[in-house]
Amino acid sequence: MRTNHAASLLLIGLTVMTSLACEGKSSTQAKLDAGRPGSDGATGTKDAGVTMPEASAPVPDASIDSGAGGNSGCVPFKVPADCVIPTDYALPSELRCTGLYGDWSQRTIACDILEYEPAYSLWSDGSVKRRFVSLPAGSKVDVSNPDAFVFPVGTQFWKEFNIQDGQGGTRLAETRLLRKATEDDWVYTSYVWNEDASAAIQQNDGVRDLFGLPYDVPTRDECVECHQGRKDFVLGWDVLMLGTGAKGATLASLSALDLLSHAAGALPTLAIPGNAVEQAALGYLHANCGVSCHNRDDDAQGKDSSLFLRLDASTLSSVQTTDAVVSGINKLPNPNLPTAITNPASGAYVDIRPLDLERSLLLARMKIMGEGRMPQIATRVVDRDGVDAVTAWIMGMTEAAGYPKPITP
Repeated sequence: MRTNHAASLLLIGLTVMTSLACEGKSSTQAKLDAGRPGSDGATGTKDAGVTMPEASAPVPDASIDSGAGGNSGCVPFKVPADCVIPTDYALPSELRCTGLYGDWSQRTIACDILEYEPAYSLWSDGSVKRRFVSLPAGSKVDVSNPDAFVFPVGTQFWKEFNIQDGQGGTRLAETRLLRKATEDDWVYTSYVWNEDASAAIQQNDGVRDLFGLPYDVPTRDECVECHQGRKDFVLGWDVLMLGTGAKGATLASLSALDLLSHAAGALPTLAIPGNAVEQAALGYLHANCGVSCHNRDDDAQGKDSSLFLRLDASTLSSVQTTDAVVSGINKLPNPNLPTAITNPASGAYVDIRPLDLERSLLLARMKIMGEGRMPQIATRVVDRDGVDAVTAWIMGMTEAAGYPKPITP
């Protein structure tokens, strides 16, 4: 499993620091935004339910000359002298020390850190998210396999969560960080913001009901449950997620900046098959279920279900050849995977039963909370838009549209 090993944690944290700092927006991000639609502390203390781990080793004064996109005008990021890496940890104790911000006091994103928004987003109980990536200088993402990108060592991803505050607004909750430490290992954590958003502290044990709101910060163990379903750990980056509908750093703009490597020939391009209803449902299931759990990768949590919802390149010639259709429609649920959901009076559940909302187990699990809920973690609110998308798809599964008749188990 791609997690940090205790003996190497401190060494990894001391040697990998790739972000840059500068005032204002980087030239690389400016190029991306130009084509974007609508472009737009103390040891042992507690704050907002978060305990600051005991500090030991200082974070080194590390920097590089230029990062993704080769923006030579960047001023190297200088780690504040009081930044530390806690004992037996790989990452700094505070978000301000990771290099995401060029100017912490102004919350200015560091230069050559790229912001992006995937075409399809993972549901996170209505939270508003911002996503950022940093690539080491001179490196490229290997996209030769459109189903499994390979990232260079030193790649960092941040995801910022702004959650509903119960009064019609949002507030900063957490910022998650993934860093590729070696060819085989990623290190990762969550930085939880305090009440006045003046600090974000590393927290690996999760936080229940952050700020007294119905929002849970996941534990590190919960994070790995989803991320281990990807061969190189990152969710939300593939040809489809960075394709049509994506904003900021897209497949096309990253290629134009020479940040991608691939086999000879054109950059791989893929599209979700079908009409608008089918595309919406398949894209939703890909982002929320397939890329993380319900795929054929050995470590994927949903592999044993035999229900596969990832949109792999080889399956996209038609709707009927997608894994969601092949492995889901008229298929009885795997008997080795018990569910707390009782069969409806109309008959036994089928993973996806054409024209039958009541007996389609996939939809039933999306609509409930508690035991049997899918996804199992990191959500406490039903995604009504997601339910509507899958509902419309099932109700459009007519024989005239190429779908089989519902079976009667």
